[in-house]
Amino acid sequence: MAQEQETLERASAAQEAERLRVLASYAIMDTPPDPVLDGIVRVASRLIGVPIGLVSLLDDHRQWFKARVGLDAEETPRDIAFCDTVVRSGHELVVEDANKDPRFASNPLVAGAPHVRFYIGVPLRVPESQVLGTLCAIDTQPHHVEASALVQLRELANIASSRIVALRNEAALSKSQRELLTHDRFFEHSLDLYCVVSGEGRFLELNPRWSHVLGWPKAEMVGKPFLDFVHPDDLAKTLETWAAVGNHEDVLQFRNRYRKADGSYAWLEWNALAPKPPETTVFASARDVSALVASEDELRQQNGLLSLISESQARFAREGASREWWTYVLQQLLALTGSEYGFIGETGVDAEGKFLRTKSITNIAWDDATRAFYEANAPAGLYFRNLKTLFGVSIDQETRVIANEVASDPRAGGRPHGHPPLLTYAGLPLRDNERMIGMVGLANRPGGYHDDILDPLEPVLVFLGSILKTLRLEDDRMAFVRQLEVATDLQMRVLQHSESGFVALRPDGRVALVNERARELLPEVDALTEGSLLASLEALFPRHDHAAWIDALMALPPGARTSPRRIILPGHAPIEVVGTRLVEADHVNPGVLLAIADLRERDALAESMRVNATLEGRVAQLRQQQTHNELLSECVEYLQGCTTLHEGLELVGRSLERLFPSANVALYGVAGANASMGLIRQAHRFGNHALPEELTAKQCWALRSRRPYGSWSGGHHLPCAHVDHEQDGQNFCVPLFSLDRNVAVFMVGFASDSTHDDAQSHEARLAQFVAMAQSISGALSTIALRESLQRMALTDELTQLPNRRAFAEEVARSLNRARRAGSPFALAMLDIDHFKQVNDRFGHDAGDQVLRDAAAVMRRSLREGDLVARLGGEEFGIFLPDVGAEAAVQRLDRLLSSIRSACMIGGEPVTASIGVVHAAEAESNAPYDTLYRLADQALYRAKHGGRNRVVGAAEPGSGHPPS
Repeated sequence: MAQEQETLERASAAQEAERLRVLASYAIMDTPPDPVLDGIVRVASRLIGVPIGLVSLLDDHRQWFKARVGLDAEETPRDIAFCDTVVRSGHELVVEDANKDPRFASNPLVAGAPHVRFYIGVPLRVPESQVLGTLCAIDTQPHHVEASALVQLRELANIASSRIVALRNEAALSKSQRELLTHDRFFEHSLDLYCVVSGEGRFLELNPRWSHVLGWPKAEMVGKPFLDFVHPDDLAKTLETWAAVGNHEDVLQFRNRYRKADGSYAWLEWNALAPKPPETTVFASARDVSALVASEDELRQQNGLLSLISESQARFAREGASREWWTYVLQQLLALTGSEYGFIGETGVDAEGKFLRTKSITNIAWDDATRAFYEANAPAGLYFRNLKTLFGVSIDQETRVIANEVASDPRAGGRPHGHPPLLTYAGLPLRDNERMIGMVGLANRPGGYHDDILDPLEPVLVFLGSILKTLRLEDDRMAFVRQLEVATDLQMRVLQHSESGFVALRPDGRVALVNERARELLPEVDALTEGSLLASLEALFPRHDHAAWIDALMALPPGARTSPRRIILPGHAPIEVVGTRLVEADHVNPGVLLAIADLRERDALAESMRVNATLEGRVAQLRQQQTHNELLSECVEYLQGCTTLHEGLELVGRSLERLFPSANVALYGVAGANASMGLIRQAHRFGNHALPEELTAKQCWALRSRRPYGSWSGGHHLPCAHVDHEQDGQNFCVPLFSLDRNVAVFMVGFASDSTHDDAQSHEARLAQFVAMAQSISGALSTIALRESLQRMALTDELTQLPNRRAFAEEVARSLNRARRAGSPFALAMLDIDHFKQVNDRFGHDAGDQVLRDAAAVMRRSLREGDLVARLGGEEFGIFLPDVGAEAAVQRLDRLLSSIRSACMIGGEPVTASIGVVHAAEAESNAPYDTLYRLADQALYRAKHGGRNRVVGAAEPGSGHPPS
């Protein structure tokens, strides 16, 4: 796999090296701008509808812009260039939103200036089959590209590639012309057409390239006038240029067409050096630019389409969609496609079925009856309902229709009465999104219609579809206006019976409109007489109370309104008034509309809502308390099932997260034996407050007082030493007890809330924590008591080792695991030698100490996973899993040596004897009791064999003492 990868990398490097070699051969990097390429990027940016267009060329370390529009930078590093992906893959690239594309989201050109969001790039491929760069379009906003636009961008890229080749050829031509002066043989091998022409205009000498391009043998051209080969349409311009050469003027980049041997014409671009007197011979060079002219024609067509859209938009803004506007668009489409006549129409459906109504139609070659009908109906649009025609196919199928042999096309349905001769036809739908709303019909183009002729028209068709959509929306708007007028009349009738009052005052202060409700709320309105607007307002609303509001109303521009103002007039109900400056013909001094509402019901409703809000707040508190109690009850219930205090504290910590999800919470567990002064360590926390990992009881008032304690910002309580004094809000510390011993403390901090940071809320929360502490501490005490009883039942109190019962249960489980796994094991019985004499000579306390010391030695000497227990008196049990017979005896020997070294009584070492049974010495499924009996028998033999030794169950003798 690595070798294949290395081969691919070598091939890629070789391909890139060849590409760079071809790029260098074009000698185009860091050359001056080219007008043709500049025009191409402008067309590309307008075609895609983005501000930036580029012709980008990539060498080994940078991308350089040969042509650019909308961007100041001349180059960027290649390693961040979008175009690098196109060059390496050789395929076009479309990135509609770079922020959502994982390949480019972190690119510096996306994250920083120029903040690229949209990119489309098409490779520029030269005849050497290498991609030198891209034609790309860029936007700072996300963008979507239609398929038709992408097709046109590819065609522009082909034109740009041809221009790059042409620039290479132009550079080569210039170089060739200089070398021609000193190298005669270059004349014969040049790729350009070189000739020597006499003063009378006859060919004197031609290089072989003439025959290659035009197909004429050299002998058929030498001696003949060059005008014999010039296209008739170019003769006048050619003669004018020849006269300039005769006047000793150099001619550069003159173009005309020369007839080829097959009858077609090739475009030649000339450079001619005028002869110096008295010489009359002219030296000239030409090159075949037929492909370039075709590209330029295509570019001119694109420019024509863009100009059509631009000019149509400008005329539409000035004239609207008049009959003249539609006629202008149709004439331009006919000119662009070389069509003889056509139409633009809107499609639709009414009670009679589908139809086409013309917006513009060419009036040519009609008979008298049809012409009269056209002239009478064309301004409003002709209706066509017979769909058994070619345009009917477009309407039914909502698709493009092309017919280049109409006479034999079965879809044509025969020639309608009065219709001009129809030879070729194209029907192009106009759409509103996916729905067809109109169409363009074109007819009688020489050579017929093809997709490569019609595809470039797509931007114009989209534009016309948007115009039709706009007109339909305008028709809908006008219908709405008519409906609105009817509704306004109804509204005026309803206004008189409205619950709100309305008063309209003219600029002179007179009442223009007043409804009955306004008369009820403002009886003074009927007393207003002609005077001024200000005087009328002051009469309605005494100025000494409402001067500022009246001044603000008078200063408003037409159409603006004041904010609602509450007004209480003596002897009247409270009202709310909104003043609006009316929009009238006299904008200098418009009138006023007053909207008046009775506030009595609103005030009553507001009071009711306030009471309801208070009740809802209380209900919310009760629901929150209920939820809190349910969570606490659930915590206490699950605590009953915990087997260890550690497990219980873990459950408490997780329950606190649910109880106080938005607070800062920490749980500390007591590590020391002293309940009041022991060190406590952090066991669980969440939230963003910084808290110490451990602290002493002196740092916490709750631990000192043995009851919940709280403080809050602005309160009189002293905060605990571990609380961050920079944090505002309420902080509570709650101790938890088990069997009257402090086992934990949890801390809860609430962020500052001015609506709750008060003594009342503090006391309420403190009472809540007191109840919590009582419930949780009671459950923890139960766990501790259960844990203590279980430990007492399974632990030897003197040595703190497991007792006989615990040992038997654990060994039984270990035996099952060992037998399932097929692993070895050993079970041993250890007895302290002469233990009765120790008790008799030194007392039982000394004997108990010997047992504790021996137990400590065994705990230190055995591995993790080994089992050791006190079975009773001076007898201990040992279980060694995963150990063979020989290794078990060696380990037990070392254990006896450790006991002898570490345990002393009366200045003498304590010894012990061990009986051991191995897995191989017992039946495969022998129970613990059987193994115990075998090990005990071996211990008996060890005792009687001299003590201080290890004896196996299968050993017949007395065993051996430890080394």
